[in-house]
Amino acid sequence: MRMASTAGLVKKMNKESPLYEDMVDILERKKVDQLTFHTHEEIWKQIMPEFYKVAKVSEVPPGTKHLVEVDFVPVLLFNIDGEFYAMEDICTHDGGPLAEGFLNGDEIECPRHGARFCVKTGEPLCMPAVEPIECYTVKIEDDDILISVD
Repeated sequence: MRMASTAGLVKKMNKESPLYEDMVDILERKKVDQLTFHTHEEIWKQIMPEFYKVAKVSEVPPGTKHLVEVDFVPVLLFNIDGEFYAMEDICTHDGGPLAEGFLNGDEIECPRHGARFCVKTGEPLCMPAVEPIECYTVKIEDDDILISVD
């Protein structure tokens, strides 16, 4: 097993590689300082998010929401004008399920106390919520919707 600083790893990488920019971006976003590894494949596994297939595009028409579970996390998936977004299915005000709430444009309203959140960013839009909701990366491959909760 070896330890490597990410700064050292970046210096050794081939800057002409098509993966160079992606690797640097991921390392910076995840704020990774040290990696433990045996092979370069193990490094890639430590920093690359794992995506899970959760639905078909055809199952989530524009203007709708769909509750899924991703790696034991309840996730609310939205189709807003053909763009897909995902957030944790928990209101930050009182822990209530947002899946039971009302979707209006790109806002979801908690059914318990009326807190509203932007489904694109997770930001609270009105009281009583003041904390944002965790949002997740969505990827479309053919007709499959994939989500990462890393």
